[in-house]
This record gives sequence, C-alpha cells and structure tokens, in this order.
Amino acid sequence: MSIDLTSETDTYLYLREGAGWDGNVIAENDDVSAGNYNSRIEQVIQPGDYTIEATTYGLNSSGDFTLTVQFGVISAPTPTMTPTPIPTNTPIAPTPTPTPDGAQPTGTPDPNAPTATNTPIVSIPTPTYTPTPIASLPTATPTPTPIVSIPTPTYTPTPIVSLPTATPTHTPSIDITAAACQSQDLAGLGNYALYDTYGPEYYNPPASDGTVAYYWNRWRDADNPSAPLIVCVGAQYDTVRSARWDTLDYSNAIQSYALLSAGEVAEHRQMFLYGDLPGDGALALQLRLLYDGSAFNYSEVRFIDAGRRLGSAVAFVLQDGAAYPPIADAETAARRIAARLAAGQPTQSGFGLSGLWDMLQSALRTSLDAIR
Repeated sequence: MSIDLTSETDTYLYLREGAGWDGNVIAENDDVSAGNYNSRIEQVIQPGDYTIEATTYGLNSSGDFTLTVQFGVISAPTPTMTPTPIPTNTPIAPTPTPTPDGAQPTGTPDPNAPTATNTPIVSIPTPTYTPTPIASLPTATPTPTPIVSIPTPTYTPTPIVSLPTATPTHTPSIDITAAACQSQDLAGLGNYALYDTYGPEYYNPPASDGTVAYYWNRWRDADNPSAPLIVCVGAQYDTVRSARWDTLDYSNAIQSYALLSAGEVAEHRQMFLYGDLPGDGALALQLRLLYDGSAFNYSEVRFIDAGRRLGSAVAFVLQDGAAYPPIADAETAARRIAARLAAGQPTQSGFGLSGLWDMLQSALRTSLDAIR
C-alpha cells in the first residue's frame, strides 16, 4: 500500500493500527526526500482496520492538502519458450553440367551416389503458457480519525527549537495557583465567582520526565446558571520537555481526557489562534466528552511559560448542548494569565506530596459531576 500526502504546508504522515487515533504507529514519514516536504508511506499490510493520520510538521500550521492511497498487485511472470531445432538436410548428388548445343552430359553416373532427399522443415509450435493468477489484495476499509475535518489537519507536535530542553540547575519558588484563573482574568466574560479548588498535589504522569505539581479551580456565573462552567488548571514540571509534552501535545490531550474521566471522547478538533500566541507556545482544541450518560462540550486553550516550566489550561464547559462555548472566551482568559506570569507576579513555594494518578482522575470526575 502506498500513501501520499501533498500540500503547500510541510506535512507529516502516520499509519496506525486499528480504527482510531490511539493505535500503535506502524509507519511514519516527514519528507519524501531532501527538499520535498510532502510525505509518503509505502507499507505491506495484512487485512484489518487501519487509521491514516494526516498532519503538519510545524506547530499550529494549517493548509489544504491531498491524501492519496493506492493498493498494488502481484504481477504474473513472463513465460519463456525453447524452440525445436531445425534438422540439417541430407546432402544430395551434384547436378551434371550440361554440354553446349543441348548435347547430353558426358560421363557415367555414379550408381553409389545418394538420391537427393529434401527433409521437411519442422514447424516450431507456438508456445502456450498458463498465467499465474493475479493475487487479489483485500480491499482496505479506510477508517478516518473521528471528525478531524479537512483541510484542518490533526496537529502532531514537533520539538519547539527555541525552548530550552535541559533541566534547570535549581527549582524556582513557584506558586502554581498563579498559573490558574484569577478573578481579573475573567473580567467581562460574565459574573464569574470561584466556588471550588483542588490541590496543589504531585503525581508522575506517563511518559513524563518526572514529577508534576497540579492545581485546579472552578468558576460559575452567579447571574446565569446556563452559562458555561470554567475549569482552570495550573501545573509545574521538572523539565521544559515535560511541560511541552503534557500541555501542547494534541494527541496526549485527547487521550488524557478519556483516561482521567473513564469516559469516551466522541469528537474532537484542533482550533487555531491568530496573532501572537500566549506564553511560549499554545494549543487550542474543542472536544465532546461522554461521561455517565451525559455529554460535555469543552472549548479549551493551553499554553506554557518556559522560564518557570509552568503549564496553564482554561476550559469553558457546557453540558448536553449542541454548540460549543466560544473558543475566543477561553483564549481571552489564557492571554490574561500569560500576561500576569510574564509580568513576574510574586510567587511562593510549598505543597504536599501524594504521587497519585487517582488524584487527577478524581478531580476531573468531580468537575464533570459538579456541572450536572
């Protein structure tokens, strides 16, 4: 099977096992060749379900692209033939040379001379062959990544070159509650009041370089019970690499929602922000989470503060609605938090250590239950 992804944008291509975005990667490709930024995968596959993930190499890149899938066949061998040799004719006696004026030839014929016999030319039969049947390849059933619309590509993050990757020589004193929402960050978005907090707590997420400190708070509009609930998260990481992976990796973000809530992500899409991004890199997304018989629509913006190794997320959430909350409101709050952190808001240290993955599961499920 041959898969080609072409675009004016630098592309990236994945082939995954199974029907969904969380299957194991069978093959991946960035560039077809030096200077050719399209992507191509050539892979022999067995009958089954597979997912093709078409994305971009760069952070928050977009553009139109064309995805082409071709299936090959096994060619029949060219037959060979061996001709039957033509036998040599039997020699015949020489013809006597006639004399002038029509006289009879002179001399006595040799009675022992062989009689001329012409051996017929043996016909070479036209060779016949039985072609090898062309092996039929199974028709692959394409399984699209759930509602990842084209031309909006699924984002697969690449290393942010401009950010440091080494572990700092010391841990600064950080109050991670500063990375979550404060009342001034929500001004003008409604009459929101804080009604719940959780943490700070520590845990060790999968594929992270070390321990992560998390803090949650939640806000409700005191004047409008049907307004979206706001959930804000602040986190500090041991390395910038962990902050980038846990906060900005789109695939990780979708999987985390499913794992932490024990629910199902029914649909998801990456959104794009315009102008300068908040912090040192940002990710915007919308998803529908099915949990305990209810559907929750999330509009969320995340960013990192590389200098402090902080991650921040702002999510506006509506229950059982056909529409998503405006992504612009989440973006407004995220930009205000990033501006506060960049201005060097005073920070302090000190949190307890629990090291429990169950903490995050409990906090997210508590948030979902509280919305209902």
